[in-house]
Amino acid sequence: MTQIPSKKIYDCAPSECADWGGKKAEYSDCGRRYAHNRIQERISAMPRAVLAFVVMNFGFPLWGGVENHEDSISIGECANDESAIALIDVRCSEINDDDDKGTELEMPPIWKGRCDLEERMKRLNEMGGSKECETAVIKSLGWLQEQQNADGSWGDKYQCAMTGMAVLAYLGHCETPHSKQFGDTVLKAIVYLINVGMQGDGVIALDKANHTWVFEHAIATYALAETYAFYVELNVDIPNLAKITKIAGEIVMDGQADSGGWNYKYNNHEQNGDNSVGFWQIQAMRACMHTGLWSEGKFRMPSRKAAMFLEEMQCDDGSIGYRNTHLNKSPQLTGGAILALQMLGQGNSSAARKAIRYFRKNNEFKWGTPSADLYYHYYNAQAMMNVGGSKWEKYRRTFESELLEAQHDYGYWSQKSSHGAINDHMATCFATLMLEVYYRFPSNDEL
Repeated sequence: MTQIPSKKIYDCAPSECADWGGKKAEYSDCGRRYAHNRIQERISAMPRAVLAFVVMNFGFPLWGGVENHEDSISIGECANDESAIALIDVRCSEINDDDDKGTELEMPPIWKGRCDLEERMKRLNEMGGSKECETAVIKSLGWLQEQQNADGSWGDKYQCAMTGMAVLAYLGHCETPHSKQFGDTVLKAIVYLINVGMQGDGVIALDKANHTWVFEHAIATYALAETYAFYVELNVDIPNLAKITKIAGEIVMDGQADSGGWNYKYNNHEQNGDNSVGFWQIQAMRACMHTGLWSEGKFRMPSRKAAMFLEEMQCDDGSIGYRNTHLNKSPQLTGGAILALQMLGQGNSSAARKAIRYFRKNNEFKWGTPSADLYYHYYNAQAMMNVGGSKWEKYRRTFESELLEAQHDYGYWSQKSSHGAINDHMATCFATLMLEVYYRFPSNDEL
């Protein structure tokens, strides 16, 4: 993979930047003005810890401190440094003049629904959504942007999980490092997760002594795998993204228990499993399948084992709950089990159909009550969208209007969860992903 896109992605101002990939002289002149007029604003605003990581991994030469605008970036050096050119190309969309509009990213079909505005609105309308959904998503992404820590993370606990959730919410609206409004936010978050993974030998969590690190790792792996799947299709390389995604994905699959489920601390010799842990591992594993970093055969056995585990956990009424040692606990997780079975290629299985029947009989959404717990409905919305038809429409009518009304004016959601601790950041990410479900993935067949 080259680090410079093989074809024009954006028409960048000044005009000679438009086809700078193979024109070093024109790039150098354009890049000089870019560096002096645009990049320095970004660099000066970056915390030094993030800046140091970017320099170290992207090979971006900086001299004289970030305050020295004229000398901070050597364009002559950058012109011969593919890593630096690649980084500038990632930021290329930011230098469009008002009269110069960037062309659409040419995305693969699985991402096109979220990345093409016309297609996004079409799907939103076709699936019963409203323009208020789109407005709410933009407001929430703006609120998340304001809450980001200086190092690119979110929160003061479980930062890798909080950051992974935010990245998924941004990617769900096709907000990537290319994005004009949110590009820096997304890039800093991705760099943060890669940095943690580099320091932790592929483990994307800050505190392995805490048994919950497996949640953090899986959510962050899910986010990086989806990021990589975007960029491999665009032929753009973010240094160490592939490396950390590959190692992190291996950790997820190696952590599967003999039972087919997953447990805290990835104890893979146990005969039980915890679905609150396992569902995030399955989502991460499915995202890894789209990266092309593994052969398809790598996923067959863990997918088969995971599906069998869920089938064995199913109660007579169709529900699938928390653990195989506590079958009747947290039947609200049934929506998560339906989504997991869909991601494992078993969306039309007897177990999935039985779980859907249970869900339809027992689902409700009343804001301010446990029935509206966003932890569960994050799964429910995706699962029922995949089911489609009247079943989706009935579910959509239960949650959409109440969810929109519950959003605070500043763009966030606030809720206490019956499943466990949930803060405003988590509630906002879950709600945002629910409202993006109309276009985030085109169908169950293409998950």
